[in-house]
Amino acid sequence: MHPYHAKLARALDRMGGVYTVSDILDALAAGKMQSFADGDSWAITQIVDYPRARMMDVLVALGDLEACRRLHDRILQYARDHDITIVQAYGRRGWMGEARSHGWKVRTTSYLYQREL
Repeated sequence: MHPYHAKLARALDRMGGVYTVSDILDALAAGKMQSFADGDSWAITQIVDYPRARMMDVLVALGDLEACRRLHDRILQYARDHDITIVQAYGRRGWMGEARSHGWKVRTTSYLYQREL
């Protein structure tokens, strides 16, 4: 197992456990998700087509801040190259300054509520 699989598993758990590492790897292999890597840093994205927009969701980004900055630029270029009109990402409050410095807008400061049934 790659060392970043454990980090990815922890991040996926914090996101509500809707994906496992195996789910991500299967989706990547099937071309349903995209993988961007730089050194020991890794980002996973997924493209969703809506009636009025084509959106790329950055599911997770792990690793070194400087490498993640490079991944950021590669992800945005990939989005431009694939006619994606919106890129969105979820992140902790500590990322807000970094995000704003790269042109991101905060769309909501609400909470995500989940209830398992």
